[in-house]
Amino acid sequence: MGIGEQDLAVILKIKQHYPHIKRCAILGDCSFHYPSGSKRHFQELLQLESVETFDVNGTPDHLVDLQEPLSPTFAEQFDLVLDIGTLYCVFDIAACWKNILFMLKTSGVVVHQSNLIGHFGRGYYALSPALFNEFYPSNGFQVVAMAYLLKGGSYQWTDMPIGHNYLSAASGASLAWSQEGTTTGMVPCDSSLLCVAERKERKPFSRPVPEHFIRTAGR
Repeated sequence: MGIGEQDLAVILKIKQHYPHIKRCAILGDCSFHYPSGSKRHFQELLQLESVETFDVNGTPDHLVDLQEPLSPTFAEQFDLVLDIGTLYCVFDIAACWKNILFMLKTSGVVVHQSNLIGHFGRGYYALSPALFNEFYPSNGFQVVAMAYLLKGGSYQWTDMPIGHNYLSAASGASLAWSQEGTTTGMVPCDSSLLCVAERKERKPFSRPVPEHFIRTAGR
């Protein structure tokens, strides 16, 4: 799990938009893949009071299994939770997601950088835009940004429309998304997905049902 230059650019914009962010939790024993990158430099650059890492491996600040309930010490302690490639590596995604929501303050922001396709041998899952677009509204959040990154393209995060869960076109350099239909185009391997969600209210944890099957009566 690591923060690259393209990820840092997104996080800096988020901090500018949400200046109240002071405490940050990072899921994973994070590395910083940009010039002068370190946890201390990251904290100073974003003018944060604290940055704390959580993982079951390596040398994080908190050596914990994110599939198990976290200590009450961490309840509503963080303005920003960064999932930089951890969620898709956790077997029990729902348990990990409960911890993300548990850690986050009511006015907090969560950022996911996850696997859209590929990264074989690293994690367990490829996550669809529909997962984020449907999970977060049902749990009291507003999705404020979605993006994708292709290693064969510009290797920068490219904005995609919020709520557009269907792939309508794909090439080695770009993807197009729509609100209905699908395509036979091939998504380049090792492509990534970004989601930014802002908490609007605290609600009991909800497991959404795919809206596609609700609209199509299960087809």
